[in-house]
Amino acid sequence: MECVLRAFWLTLSLTLHPPETAAHGSSRCARPRSVESGGGERVPETSADDSLPTPNFIIDAPATADALNSHGRVAAALHEIITRADKVKMIGLLGGWGSGKSTIVQMLEDRLRTDPGGDALLCFNYDTWLRQSELPRRAFLEGLVTFLKELPSPPPAAAIEAWKKRLNELSGESETVLTSTHVELSKAGKFILPAVVLLPLGLKLIGHGLPPPTTDTLTIALFALGWLLALGPFLIAGLLFVTRQVALKDLVSVVAAKPAEVKHEVTARRPEPSALEFQEMFHDIIKVVMGSGRRLVLVIDNLDRLPPDEALTLWATLRSFFLDVRAGHSDLARKDLPTVIVPLDPTAPGRIHGRDNNQGGDAEARAELSQAFIEKTFDLVFHVPPPVMSRWQDYLGVRLRTVLGPDLKDSDTFAAAAIYEVLHRKNETHVAVSPRSLNAFANAVGALAMQWRDEPKSMAAMTFFECRRAAIATSIYVAVKAEVAGIEAFDPDWRLAVASLHFGVPLDQARELYMHEPIRTAIQSGDEKRFAQLASVPGFDRYFDQVLEALGPIRVTAVANAIQRAGCSKKPWALAVWPRLRAMAPMNLAERPLQAGDGDALSALVRSLPMSERAAYLLTLGRIWAHVLVDNLLDSGGFHAAQVFRSLASEAKTAGVEQYEIDLPQDPRLYVALLGQDLTVDELRTLNIGQHSGAIVAQMSALLRSTPTAERGAKAATSFAKIAPADTDWSELVNALTAVLSHSDPPVSAAALALIAQIGPSVPPVRAQLNAWRTENLLKGSWDRLPADLTDSQLAGPLALMMAAPVAVEPRDGGDWASAVDQRPELVRLVDVALQHLTQETGLVGLLSTMAGLPQMVPLTQAIATARVTADPDRCAADVEIHEAPTYLRLLERNPSPAFWRSVAERENFWPELSAISLDQCVEVYAATAQAFARPDSPAVDAIRDRLRQASEHDWRAAVFANGPMQRLVASLRDLGADLGVPAGTLVLVLSQAIPAIIETAGGEVRQRWFALLADISETARRQLLTQVGGHLMSLKAADLRELLQLGGPELADALSNAAEVQPVATTLLPVLLNEPGAHEWLPGNVEHVAWWIRNADAGAQEMLRNEIAKSLLDMPSLANTIFELVDQPVATRPAS
Repeated sequence: MECVLRAFWLTLSLTLHPPETAAHGSSRCARPRSVESGGGERVPETSADDSLPTPNFIIDAPATADALNSHGRVAAALHEIITRADKVKMIGLLGGWGSGKSTIVQMLEDRLRTDPGGDALLCFNYDTWLRQSELPRRAFLEGLVTFLKELPSPPPAAAIEAWKKRLNELSGESETVLTSTHVELSKAGKFILPAVVLLPLGLKLIGHGLPPPTTDTLTIALFALGWLLALGPFLIAGLLFVTRQVALKDLVSVVAAKPAEVKHEVTARRPEPSALEFQEMFHDIIKVVMGSGRRLVLVIDNLDRLPPDEALTLWATLRSFFLDVRAGHSDLARKDLPTVIVPLDPTAPGRIHGRDNNQGGDAEARAELSQAFIEKTFDLVFHVPPPVMSRWQDYLGVRLRTVLGPDLKDSDTFAAAAIYEVLHRKNETHVAVSPRSLNAFANAVGALAMQWRDEPKSMAAMTFFECRRAAIATSIYVAVKAEVAGIEAFDPDWRLAVASLHFGVPLDQARELYMHEPIRTAIQSGDEKRFAQLASVPGFDRYFDQVLEALGPIRVTAVANAIQRAGCSKKPWALAVWPRLRAMAPMNLAERPLQAGDGDALSALVRSLPMSERAAYLLTLGRIWAHVLVDNLLDSGGFHAAQVFRSLASEAKTAGVEQYEIDLPQDPRLYVALLGQDLTVDELRTLNIGQHSGAIVAQMSALLRSTPTAERGAKAATSFAKIAPADTDWSELVNALTAVLSHSDPPVSAAALALIAQIGPSVPPVRAQLNAWRTENLLKGSWDRLPADLTDSQLAGPLALMMAAPVAVEPRDGGDWASAVDQRPELVRLVDVALQHLTQETGLVGLLSTMAGLPQMVPLTQAIATARVTADPDRCAADVEIHEAPTYLRLLERNPSPAFWRSVAERENFWPELSAISLDQCVEVYAATAQAFARPDSPAVDAIRDRLRQASEHDWRAAVFANGPMQRLVASLRDLGADLGVPAGTLVLVLSQAIPAIIETAGGEVRQRWFALLADISETARRQLLTQVGGHLMSLKAADLRELLQLGGPELADALSNAAEVQPVATTLLPVLLNEPGAHEWLPGNVEHVAWWIRNADAGAQEMLRNEIAKSLLDMPSLANTIFELVDQPVATRPAS
């Protein structure tokens, strides 16, 4: 609710005070001005360019004016407490950092200073933060002494010196040193002194120092000994010096006037002073101040800024100096004690003490601890009130103008206040707005304005940047995704400006720096709209190329999808990128689990190639999978892998790649998983696992036996049955089915029955075992174990199997089949589909048999029958008629309609059954079906031709001489406009043998059948037979000749021209034919032959024939003229045969 109200307020504010906009929709802070400092003085600072004044930054010092109109009341109350309520000695001033506590203290000091009795009140402000790390008791007393010494009327100098001396003693700076001295023989003296003692003896022995004039050995030895003793001290000193046994100063001390002395010093220090000693000194100071008629007001400031350890020590100091006095351990009266004011963050006590109590992480415990401490420590507590929104917004505007100058636009101050408010309330730390935070914000904005004088940034962008600086430092791309209410109205391009501020580069470069992560984000999130927007930015291709150089976790397929879905696949930069993506794709795909969209991406990569190059790339993609980790392909149960392989198979088909193969790891788990992914048969055939089908059957059988995987195993087996090699050994699957039918969990039973219903028609071992499962009651037992809550689609297959077996069963959810049919109409349709698959029949014949065999299930069977009749009434009517009629002839008698016989002829076994019946018993059925289809390319024509090919010589002779069944078959083909299409051998023989009969037989039926059959043999055979007929024409009567010429047409006339001399034909036959009543019937079709006969006659015959033609064709003058023109042609042409 708060967010809604805040958004409403901001919208209303924007409506009432619309921001002034620059070229880009936002004002820019271009020229900061020099204004008042925190202390109120004018600081005329300028930069090197005087036209651009330097901002006058605010110093963090206590203010003298109550800018927020909330601090003066607290200061006035404190002043009254100090001057009139002398029993209140410990006062807490609670407020967050920067809330104005120091300002209140400053205002209090000003009031005390101007108070008529102000000289009697000494206000000592002790800043603990400035004396951090010093010994707290000594630092406090030292600061207090210094404060008193610097007063206009300080305490006596003797007292101050005594305090300083005592402080030195208490702090351990004075100490006593005791020194004792005694003479001690040095190391060199210890060696040389014995030699000095023997020196006189040596001098005695050497005498004058000259060798004695004697050869006495003893005398010489004593002389040498004397020199040795005389030089002994020097020899020992030299030896000690050379061997560095003693120092030179030790050697000198042997002969020095003053012997060597050894001093021992002992330093005596006072024991560590106790708190009571510091307390006594503090009381002495208070007594001196009190004796002069004055009273102390102590302010212990910034205590909450100290580290916890030091803060704890200072708390102990406060307790020993002030609280212990209140407990009656001093001869001071309460009214004589100083008033102590402690400005404090209200959460500080809990934070400091909570750490010591291991409660630092519990916010609630810290709050309770803080409250308890405050109540125990202070006599009275004042809280610094938080600024009212309108007041702090006005204050922020004033401080911004303080820094940036009085010319700052109202729209800028309004933007800063509005956005600061929204972002500050979003701050997870929930720190209250304070004067210090507003001052710091104004300074920060001024610093930014200084840095960007050459390219001013909007106040909205700078406000967001300062308020969210920490989040931006962590990830600018995450930070600028935030939706900030109203900020777009101030600066639509604020995100770009924030990027410029963060990276410290101009806007055009910031756009570049800012694009990398958005491009990555758009690709990884699949946001094609955002990707398309980025792609429209100038220079996108360079940054996109850099993203490709360091893809990291981004998948190549994700990049391809982004390009394709954003509609950028044909752009120049994309055309340059596609080859790189195609090269990277195999390795990138092989290293990671497949994901959604990988199939679409591969299609896009393939389609980016010209059609002529796609096959090679598809072959490359087909080979990579054999080396991929099986677990990567099995991720998501093989679903994503199936999508990829479906796409590859589709693209291979489009590219015309024949027998395309996708190499898979030799692991039946993967292949079986893919079998369960609804791939088509053609798609499954592209998968090359390189393993024997036995391993696949074994894997599917294992899945079928387990409850969690039974459905997957059944689905895989259903798919595999469509493509399994003919030599597949299904025995293990049959055994698994037998096992689970015997005893299994309900889900396994359902999967097994559904599987049998699916693969029974196509897998012979399963079909062969079906009867055994029925007789052993395994099917019925599995049905009885099915769950009662199966869906229609789950129940349809098992129920259809029960009907096809047949096995009588009851509905699994109780009741009877009549109720089940009424309540579950969709089940009826699905069972019908499954039953058609099982029985390979769509009619009613088998269903009627099932109805008779399963009387308990008649409602279901009738519902299925009704659905089939509704879908195909003609076929189903035929099934009923067939079911009731004993023979096809009887069936023809019952229903001769063409529509009925068309449906009958479409039954699977109709034509084989008809071909097995004698011709005289079925020729009418053939005729009826031919009439039903009424087209030359119908199955009836093919069936009749097949029957004619099987006809004997006797059958064909009957077709010539009688209107029997054979002639009826031929007539049926003639009615359809189809030729016989039969081998010529037998028919040609029969026609040849019948030539005498057609020459001699009067009447046209035999001749008509003979010439009709003649049209269905080869041209060569037909010409030979007509030539034989032509040889007999000269002896025929005119009527027979005319009939034969009319039936035979030009081919017979041509044969006549070949069979005899032209002159006899012209002079003997032609006049007879011209005078026949039927001349007009045959003559138009034989014009060329008549003209040829006349032309080849002699002159007298030609004249006679011309007259005969003119007389015969008086009513057809055009036909006569045509004949005469052909006769009069300069060059005679024999008629084409």
